[in-house]
Amino acid sequence: MLQAIVTLQPTGDHNLFAKVVKGNKAGGVDSQYAAPGNLANVASATFKAEEALSYEVGFKSYLLDGRLSFDVAVFRTDYEDLQVNSFNLVTNSFEVRNAGTSVSQGIELDTAWRPVEGMQLNLSVAYLDAYYDSFPLASCTPEQAAAVPAPCFNDLSGEPTPFNSKWTGTAGAEYRFRVGGLSVTPRIDLSSRSDYNPTTNGDPLLDQSGFTLVDARIDFVPASERFTVGLFGKNLTDEIYTEFVGGAAFLNRVRPGDTGRARQFGIQAGIEF
Repeated sequence: MLQAIVTLQPTGDHNLFAKVVKGNKAGGVDSQYAAPGNLANVASATFKAEEALSYEVGFKSYLLDGRLSFDVAVFRTDYEDLQVNSFNLVTNSFEVRNAGTSVSQGIELDTAWRPVEGMQLNLSVAYLDAYYDSFPLASCTPEQAAAVPAPCFNDLSGEPTPFNSKWTGTAGAEYRFRVGGLSVTPRIDLSSRSDYNPTTNGDPLLDQSGFTLVDARIDFVPASERFTVGLFGKNLTDEIYTEFVGGAAFLNRVRPGDTGRARQFGIQAGIEF
């Protein structure tokens, strides 16, 4: 990996930076080459090294005597021979393939504010434009495979890469106060994201709509600070959303997949020796 970083600090509370990184991920032979029913030859089972060239510029600042922080970064990464998991409908298994080229670019903003003693507010927003610049040999959907004689390939050139939302954001608030000898800190967090596709073949039947998750917790710490007890709840609105879906058809127009965790409640404790 090669990396070059330039920083400029005009004042003690402001820092500007620029970064260029070039790296790679080694190639190899996919383990599914030996899977039963795999008719691929050695060439198709071999995947090439992945190369990436990344650029990032941004600044970090502290305002209001350090009570407010504000960070922003703009980035772009160009991938060559991006390694992706693709579902092989012949072997009914995933295998590693190389997409031609891919681009991931966007902007991120993070801020934290402490308006009064014990209170902290956090906000982050990110925009991501991630897409395959060239990927003519992606896996087909089951419907495409049924309509096209084998081998079937799906051209995803110009299409968004999987699992990535255009917009994501988080917001949180906590307030620490004392009750007798206890320090009590309630906190609430929201995390939102726009729609995305949770498949490796761009299956249009499985687009996931945007959603928001709500988490909350409350921590209790005695004056000795030797132990902590916390109560937490995650996904309090019991949002059902898809994280990943495989490529095979379980039934007609039905796919096996995984959803995110439903509503959870729990207790967390820690002790310091």
